[in-house]
Amino acid sequence: MAHLTGGLLDGLSKSFEITEGSGDRTTDSNEAIRAKIDTELDQSLSTTEGNIRGTDDDTLKTLSDQIDGIGGGLTAKQIAFMGYSLQPSLNDTFLYGETGAAPNTDFWVVTEDTGADVSIEKVSTTIRGLKIYAGATADSDAIASGKSLISWDTAKNGTTNINFEAYVHCLDLTGTFVFGLVREAEAEQDSIFWSGSNHWKATIECINDTVKASTGNKSIEDDTDISAYFTEDTWIKVNIILTSASTKYYINDTLIATHNAIPSIVLTQYATARNTSSINTTLTMNYINIWTE
Repeated sequence: MAHLTGGLLDGLSKSFEITEGSGDRTTDSNEAIRAKIDTELDQSLSTTEGNIRGTDDDTLKTLSDQIDGIGGGLTAKQIAFMGYSLQPSLNDTFLYGETGAAPNTDFWVVTEDTGADVSIEKVSTTIRGLKIYAGATADSDAIASGKSLISWDTAKNGTTNINFEAYVHCLDLTGTFVFGLVREAEAEQDSIFWSGSNHWKATIECINDTVKASTGNKSIEDDTDISAYFTEDTWIKVNIILTSASTKYYINDTLIATHNAIPSIVLTQYATARNTSSINTTLTMNYINIWTE
C-alpha cells in the first residue's frame, strides 16, 4: 500500500490510498480515528456555536480548550497519515503492483544502469518490499528517488520536525548504498555524488563495510561511523529526525548520532545501491514513512 496525504487545507480530498494491505502498524485504525475526530469536531462546533458571538475571556478559553481536545491522544504520525498535517506525508508499504513491477510512479522515479533493477519483491510469504539491486556490472547503479509531488521543507507551514522512518535490509555490506532524505533538485544522482560536504542531505551511507550517518547543509558535513549497529542480511529499523536545532539518527529506536548540521532545504526520499568491488549490492526496504510535525 502507498498512502500519500495532502496538507490540512487540502483535507482528505487530497488523500491517495492504493490497495488494501497490512500497512504500517500505526495506520490500522485510521478510519475509526478519523471518524471519531469528525464526530467530535461536529459536536464541538454545535455546542459552541452560540458562544462564538461572545467576547468574554471565559467563553474564548472554553472554545480554545474544546478545539485543543479534538483528536487528543493521537501522535503526529497518525495525524499526518490521516491528512490533517500541514505538509504531505508518505506511507509506502509497497503492496501496490505485482511482484517484479516498478514502485508506484506517482511517488517514485527509478533509474537503472545496465543489469540494475528497482522492483517490488516478496520479503516473505506475506510481506513485500522495494528491492534496489545494483547488478553485476562494475559501477552500475539502481536508484529510487522521490518525485516533486512529495517533498518536505523545514521552513514551510511552521514545520519543526521532519521524520523519516524505514525498515531496511542489506544482503552484503561490502557494497555501496545510500538512503534517506536528499535535496530534491539532485535526487536522481548516484551514491558517489553524495560523498563530501557540498550537499544537502540526511542519509545512511555504506561504502565497503563502513556505514555512517551523514548530514550535510551545503557548507559542512557531519559524519558518524555507525557500522557497529548494522549487520548484513539483517532487518534494521532506521529513523532520521530533522529538527530546528539538529539532525538525529536512531537504529532500532536507539539514538546513535546527533549532528549539528541541518539540511534546511526542500528534500525528498532517496535510496540507491551501487556495484563496487564486484559486489552486487542489494538494498531492500520493507516500508518507508515520512511525516512532519
